[in-house]
Amino acid sequence: MSSDILHQLIKGRFKDHFIKWLTQYLHKTFGKSGAHEILKDIDRWLAAIPSFPGLQSFPDGRDFSQWMGDDFKALMKIIICAVNGHVPLKIVSCLSAFIELCYIARKNMITSVDLQQYDSLLIEYHEKRLVFLKKEVQIVVKKLSPSCQHALGHFVESIHNFGAPNSTCSSITENKHIESVKEL
Repeated sequence: MSSDILHQLIKGRFKDHFIKWLTQYLHKTFGKSGAHEILKDIDRWLAAIPSFPGLQSFPDGRDFSQWMGDDFKALMKIIICAVNGHVPLKIVSCLSAFIELCYIARKNMITSVDLQQYDSLLIEYHEKRLVFLKKEVQIVVKKLSPSCQHALGHFVESIHNFGAPNSTCSSITENKHIESVKEL
């Protein structure tokens, strides 16, 4: 089965890990009220994104009732600017490496140079994510390297076997399965 960009990268790593790690970092470092103020500032920043092709503003900040994959992709474009200055540069750098490798994985056509760059960024990301364990960051991340983190390393092999994963997602086969069961 080919790699699943939506569930493994965008929802899995970005939403389920980075967003939680950043929130946990803010609470551990600044306390509940300090984190609340910083998160309000980040929300104001997200709501103030000017109208520009390819960018999406978030009028309610992070408070969506239902987040979709496109919302997370749009947030990935602007999150570094929103958190910069609120978190250490090491965290911003970790987030930047991760987002860059996501952009490579999302390309419609991926070259061998892209795959080499993906591997380099993956190594950089794995090294830099350890910042969440350091005392200066004051965060304890449980299961920093679960199997889903490990899965990032299989994207290159998957791309060699199945091609660019930009149009694949495990929900495609799930939807086809549901449709075929209904037809029976």
